[in-house]
Amino acid sequence: MLIFQSVRELLFNVLKHSGVNEVTVNLAIQENNHLIIEVEDFGCGFIDSHENRNEQSPTNFGLFSIRERLEALGGEMILNSTLQKGTHVLLRIPIEKGLEEPRPPVAHPTPVQAGMKTHSSRSRSEKIRILLADDHKKVREGFCHILNSQVDFEVVGEAEDGTQAVTLCGLLHPDVVVMDLNMPNMDGLEASRRIKQDIPEMVIIGLSVYDTPEAARWFQEAGAEAFVTKGGPAENLVTIVRNLWHQKKRP
Repeated sequence: MLIFQSVRELLFNVLKHSGVNEVTVNLAIQENNHLIIEVEDFGCGFIDSHENRNEQSPTNFGLFSIRERLEALGGEMILNSTLQKGTHVLLRIPIEKGLEEPRPPVAHPTPVQAGMKTHSSRSRSEKIRILLADDHKKVREGFCHILNSQVDFEVVGEAEDGTQAVTLCGLLHPDVVVMDLNMPNMDGLEASRRIKQDIPEMVIIGLSVYDTPEAARWFQEAGAEAFVTKGGPAENLVTIVRNLWHQKKRP
């Protein structure tokens, strides 16, 4: 699933940004049990600078998600691009570690420690207060950057598993929870059910790397109001958060 989603995201980027309709995809297996996938186009390319490779910008969030997932598996993504000459992306994936959703080790926390973060709160009336729940630190950092860049959003807490998400909802009373599907200790579905049981008015948005009808249905059955995928444009999440909150506040 990770291989398919990664290659699909790269092909979509070629279609949307390169200005060409041809791309070369090569696949090979190295002797050290690594799968190598190369995606190359000869389109417009871009200036391969630090600013253009900002992994927390909305336009690059799909690529950032690919890199983060591969690194969690012990792999890597190498991107090279030259203006007016094209772009070359290499994915190196260790076969022996499998390709399932990565679950890094997580310390067992007590309230408000060991990965459970709260942020200083500004005026409640000025901001939509958001809690992020995802077991990958880099993903949380990316979403924090994107959401906090909105003038009417504020990320007030971060949880790295479902247990922390339930606890922080009780402590912080956020307006919206962005909840990852696969997390250790307690997954996002069970956490959503418990939060809805305790705080029925809470707005929950399901989040997953898997872009499937089943994942959306699971979150809907758990009480979530919406579902977004990590590989999609970050603007989708921003729009959904804002729309759901204003629908809730509408008399």
